[in-house]
Amino acid sequence: MKVSTTTIAAATRAAVSLLLFILVLTATVTATGDVKKQEDEGGLSIKVVGGEDATPGSYPYYVLSNTDGTADCGGTLISPTVILTAAHCTKPHHIHGKGSKMKVGVNYRNTLNNGIGVRKGKMIEVKKHENHPGYDYPNNDFALYLLKRKYKIRESDDTPKLVLNRDFAVPEGGDVLTGIGMGLLAPLDGELATTLQYVDVPFVTHITCNAWWGAGVINKKTMLCAGYKEGGKDTCSADSGGPIVLKEEGTNKHVHVGVTSFGAGCALPKSPGVYARTDHAIDWIKKIVCYKWKVNDLDLCCEDDADFRYGDNEVKTCSWVSKETKRKDKMCKKKKVKRGCPCVCGVCCADGS
Repeated sequence: MKVSTTTIAAATRAAVSLLLFILVLTATVTATGDVKKQEDEGGLSIKVVGGEDATPGSYPYYVLSNTDGTADCGGTLISPTVILTAAHCTKPHHIHGKGSKMKVGVNYRNTLNNGIGVRKGKMIEVKKHENHPGYDYPNNDFALYLLKRKYKIRESDDTPKLVLNRDFAVPEGGDVLTGIGMGLLAPLDGELATTLQYVDVPFVTHITCNAWWGAGVINKKTMLCAGYKEGGKDTCSADSGGPIVLKEEGTNKHVHVGVTSFGAGCALPKSPGVYARTDHAIDWIKKIVCYKWKVNDLDLCCEDDADFRYGDNEVKTCSWVSKETKRKDKMCKKKKVKRGCPCVCGVCCADGS
C-alpha cells in the first residue's frame, strides 16, 4: 500500500521514537546493578541477552570503551591503529573521541589480562576520530577512531581473520550472525557483562524487518536486522558500536557485516536488533583511513587498483609499487604520480605527495 510515503514514514518515525523513548527511559543498569536513566538520541536504546561467555582469543578484535560502566560502547579493531564503532558513541554523553582511552583486545571488563597463552589487552588513547558525513541518527551510524599506538593481533592457524564486508548481497536469508559485546545480560534489570559475550541470531530480511518495525524505519541501504521472531536473544544496552559478524563456514574468517546501532528494548518478540551495514561504509572508511589518515596497515589501503597509472600510463600493481624503495621515492618524493590517481598501497596519494 503506497499512500503518501513521505507522510507515512515521518509519522511512523515519530510514533516509534516516542514508543522507544518510553521503553528505554524505563531503566538500564550499571555494572553494580543500580538503576540509571538512559538518554540516547531519539529514545533508541544503545543497544547480550541470551548469549554465552566468549573463550579468550575468540574475538581478539573486540574493543571496549574505558568508562565508569554507565555508558559503555564497543568497537572493532579493523587495523592495528583503527577502530570502527558507532557514531552515536561519540556524542557528549558518551566519553569517546579524541583523548578517550579504549580497552583493545580484551575478553574481560575489569582486567586487561586475557589468561595464559592469550595476548593481553591494552589501554590505548584515541588520537582522532571521524563520524560518517551522512550520520543522522540512526542513519549512517559509523565512526572511526585512530589510536596513538598499535595493537597487533597475534596470528596463528586458529586466530579469527576479520574482514570487512563489501557485498550488499551479504548476509542473505538463512545466515546466522554473531553479535559481540559486554552490554546488559538481561533487559531493564540486568547487569553489565564482565566477560565478553557472543550471541548467535538469524539475519532478518529487509521485507520482514520493515514489517515488524513499521514502514519507513529501516533503511535498506544502510541498515540490517538480526534476531528471532519470538525474541529471547539479542544485543542490548551498552553493546553499541560493537561488531556483528558472519563466520565463514570451514574457515577462520569473520566477516564484519554490521555495527551494533539500535533496538526497541532488548530481545523482544518481532523487535530484532538493527545494525549499520558495513558494506555501505566501505568507500568512506577507505577515504578516511587510507587517504586522510594515511594508514597503510588496513587491507583496504593496500590492494591493486585498476585505475592506478604510472609514468607511461601502464597499470601497476601493489607488488610493483612496494618492491623497491627507489620506486617509492621516484613516485612520491619526485612527484611523478599522475594527478587524479588514488593512494596505492599506502605509498602515494592523489596529489602526488
